[in-house]
Amino acid sequence: MARLAMNAHAAIDAELASAILNPTSIILDSPIPDADHDALAKLSKSLAPADHILLAGFITNLDNLPSSQDLPHVNVECLDDLKTWCEALQSLDHTSWIHGAEEELQSLCEHDVYRLIPCTDMPHGRKVLQGHFVCQCKQDETGTVTHHKVCFVVKGYEQIYGQDFTRTTALTAHLKSFCILLHIAAAHDWDAQQFDIKMAYLNGILLVDKIQFMEQPEGFSAPSKESWVWELHKGLYGMHQSGRIWNKQMHATMLTWGFTHLMCKWSNGVFIIVTPPTAL
Repeated sequence: MARLAMNAHAAIDAELASAILNPTSIILDSPIPDADHDALAKLSKSLAPADHILLAGFITNLDNLPSSQDLPHVNVECLDDLKTWCEALQSLDHTSWIHGAEEELQSLCEHDVYRLIPCTDMPHGRKVLQGHFVCQCKQDETGTVTHHKVCFVVKGYEQIYGQDFTRTTALTAHLKSFCILLHIAAAHDWDAQQFDIKMAYLNGILLVDKIQFMEQPEGFSAPSKESWVWELHKGLYGMHQSGRIWNKQMHATMLTWGFTHLMCKWSNGVFIIVTPPTAL
């Protein structure tokens, strides 16, 4: 990950690192100075002499590392992944794929993603979106398939701007942010951990006036209610606005937990919480 972000200016690193260590000095949309390695002194003052040398060498070497365009292309797609649901049903593992689809739909139900309603209850003129299953083989370190993962996603290309969605922007942390956070953690001998939020988008709540409507999954319609539709109350993968509503939900939750969102221009998506005497 760090190698992909090494073509940015060292001054950006210095500003971000300074904001992380001194959040009270943050200035919203503060101007970014020209690349100047002397800016490292601001951050280095808070570190031990040995860490000072390591940090200076770390950022000095950023300019010498290749950009993402120079790195070789890596194909992470599993050759066994199927392109369509029809292929899954015709494959030798069709039973496993069907079981995976049932697990996915059960999860959507448990997360209260939708409510089944008759078509007559839909507002006039609203579009009914379609969806499709995405199949992926999960493998272990030896390449052995361990799980047949199925996701039910919206065909987002059918959405109409201004009718089905408007704003889609969501804050994303710069890769530079990860570099600086990991280096500061190493310099202070902190415990750095990573975790994943499963089905993150399903936690984003759609406002009442932003509710979407969607067809039931083919082959999994509710008995005697085949013509009914899903009234979506939460974000679903494939929707243009899913990333934004999930980001807003996460942002609000992090603030209630006592985190502070860094307003530095180059720290979008970075939250900190300070617990005395030295933990960050």
